[in-house]
Formats: sequence, C-alpha cells, structure tokens
Amino acid sequence: MATNTEKILSLITPMVKDIYTTPEELSSVLTMVYEEIMYESKPLKKMYQLTLFEGTDTYDLETMAMLGDQYETGISGSTITPQVVSDIDVVNLLKATSIPNMKPSISFTTESIVYKPIFICVDDIFNDGGYSVMDKFNHIYGHAYHVEDISFLKEYNDIPLYYVASVGIVLDDIEPSMLSQLMPVLIQGIKFYIYNDPVTKSSDVANNYQAMRFYKAKETFLNLYAQKVTLRQRSPRWL
Repeated sequence: MATNTEKILSLITPMVKDIYTTPEELSSVLTMVYEEIMYESKPLKKMYQLTLFEGTDTYDLETMAMLGDQYETGISGSTITPQVVSDIDVVNLLKATSIPNMKPSISFTTESIVYKPIFICVDDIFNDGGYSVMDKFNHIYGHAYHVEDISFLKEYNDIPLYYVASVGIVLDDIEPSMLSQLMPVLIQGIKFYIYNDPVTKSSDVANNYQAMRFYKAKETFLNLYAQKVTLRQRSPRWL
C-alpha cells in the first residue's frame, strides 16, 4: 500500500511537470510545506501528566512529554472467544426456562506506540478538578516554565497536574480523514514554492496568485481545528 507521501507526490508530479524538479527536490518541498502547515494550524492535541515537587521550581514540559511518549502503549489487537452453548442451553432458551450466558469474552493485546509526536507548544495546564493553573507557570525559553509561587508548589507537591500540548507527527502517520483535508493545502503549498520566483519581477502577479491560493487553502484548514485548547474555568482566588 502506498504511503501518504507517495500518494501526494504521485498527484503533484504531473501538476508541476513544466518545472524541472528531481523526485528528491519535490519530496523535500513536500516535507517543508507539511511542517509549515503543522506548526501554523496545530491540528493535533495530546494530554500529558505533570508532577510538581516542592523543591523544584523549573520544568521542561517538552522533555517530560518525550519521556512519557517513550513508555506509551496502545491496543494492537483483540481476541474474541465465543461462549460454548450446549444443546440443553438452547432447549432451555427456547422454552424460556433459563437464559444461558452467551456473551463472548474479549481480550486485548498492547504494544509500544511506534510514532513519536513532535512537540509544538503548550496550550494549557490544569488540575484534576478541571481548573486551569497556567497562570502559575512563567515561560522561560523553549518549552521550559518556572513556578514562582512557593505556596502553589507546596499545595501541589507530588500531586499530578495535566497539560494539553499541540503536537505534530510525520506525514505517513496521518489518519486518512485528516489526509483528505490536508491534501489541497499541501498541493497548493508545493505549487507555491515550486513556481515562486523571487528574482524575476515580471512573475510578481503569478507569485501573488500562487501565494493567495496557498493562503486560502491554509485558512480553510485552520478553521477546521482549534488552534489552542484552554480551560477557561479558573480556580477562585481571594484578594
């Protein structure tokens, strides 16, 4: 079965055949456009757990997320075992004298999740009551945050918090439903970068046309997904 990358390249190759590009160059442009869309649209969200400690006031949420992803497992298969029903059970069922247990048993097998999400940004941090505590975390750099409120650290010492992060995954791991929504954006993005000529002034009109089509396609895709997930519910704070 063809990968997502192969499907897109097979569609876009005939569309840009008037511009000489090698398969490697086209694949490189596809990767660049896909990463641009992922970072701008942030369509994928994931929740992680965060544990605070009274003696630690700085936390790198990306590093903690990566550690959690290493040990994440998912369901890889299931087995359905039907119940054995005897002739007597069938007779009793027909007579309505008793109802045998005919429910099958289901067992699941798990394995480590192969794909590793690309951490983009933190959307919100909240406690197990659903209250946002993001205002207690001061952004330092990258995805590192500092907690200045010592009383907050004492209150939540060794108590789990949770945070929602925008993440990205490699193109070939995208689900078919999202791929169908992404396809027009990827095609317009590739055509924009392939046909864009920053040197020749006479091509400004064509450049603007391609840029506008790419912008419109991105805008349509952005409107399908929440750019940031936040919990507006805040803990009551007394003055």
